[in-house]
Amino acid sequence: MDLIILLLCKIHLYLNSKALTIKLRVENFFAFSIKNFII
Repeated sequence: MDLIILLLCKIHLYLNSKALTIKLRVENFFAFSIKNFII
């Protein structure tokens, strides 16, 4: 039982870190696009 919970926690953390990385990439991309558009 504890092993399953541990596994779920690991998957959850992995997905969260993936989502955060994607979010940062998207934000950087938009910031870059906006800067280029203004200049």
